[in-house]
Amino acid sequence: MVSGRADLARLRRVAVAALAQYPLAEGRLTFVSHGENTTFRHDGAEGSHLVRVHRPQRHGRAVDSTAAVLRWMDGRIHETSARPVHLRRLGEAMARLHDHADAWPPPAEFVRIRWDHEAFFGDVMVYGGIAAADCWELLPGQLRVRFREVDQRMADLIATADDVGLIHADLHLGNALFHRGVVKLIDFDDCGTGPRLYDLALALWELRDRPDHPAFRDALLAGCRARRDVDVGTWTTSSPCARSRSTCGTPAPLRSTARSPHASTGSTGGPSRCSTSCRPPDPARGRPFGLLPAAVRGWTLAEWSTLSQSDSS
Repeated sequence: MVSGRADLARLRRVAVAALAQYPLAEGRLTFVSHGENTTFRHDGAEGSHLVRVHRPQRHGRAVDSTAAVLRWMDGRIHETSARPVHLRRLGEAMARLHDHADAWPPPAEFVRIRWDHEAFFGDVMVYGGIAAADCWELLPGQLRVRFREVDQRMADLIATADDVGLIHADLHLGNALFHRGVVKLIDFDDCGTGPRLYDLALALWELRDRPDHPAFRDALLAGCRARRDVDVGTWTTSSPCARSRSTCGTPAPLRSTARSPHASTGSTGGPSRCSTSCRPPDPARGRPFGLLPAAVRGWTLAEWSTLSQSDSS
């Protein structure tokens, strides 16, 4: 069995190899955290960047990536200090993100996970080398029954969703930075194709037990509807899909509402998180690697991760 120290040394070598694919001068590489992914901080002449080494088969057997280099971003996270105004601005940013995704023609080599029923409840994902179907059997009996109930409820809903496209898939307040009139969206690890309503449901999941939950829900919807139509006719049955990712106690993408350890550099509400920057081409395959392709420049990063809103922080 490989020791933790040996495994960390191996991951560090992966990070060093990934850095060689970017136009960055040599610098100091410092370990940050090890969780769903493993992250290092690179300090060099061009400034500080975060190197994120992805766990194998991060998005299932058919979609894999090696590493990504991210840039640090300033802002405040209101995950534990949320007010309805933050949900409204998050909703506006979410709608703008969806609008941009609808208008953007993806390149032929663009490959992302498809958040369909099989991805949530079937055997697409791999957790610690264990196929998802086998993981479900490890759940305690009572929880497994609840999981299958959600499975059955969501089957028709996901199949008949009318607004499907590229989504963030982890767009809660822990992944939004508020800074000087701007909302910056980060942590696109789970970005893929799925029902747009899922982004809405997940944004409210951590607030579900608050007595003022209706105010947050109304604010989020108002923000979204300021830019695009939102049909919430299936709202009450959408949240169980978020629940299926957060209550099973397995690694992401099932555990979606916890703050991502690889993206944090401070306490909640404090400064600096990071956001996706550029992606280099994969020389081995002649195509981009990482969570988003090199063509991300064509998306205009500002549209993906820096969405103008009013700021009250």
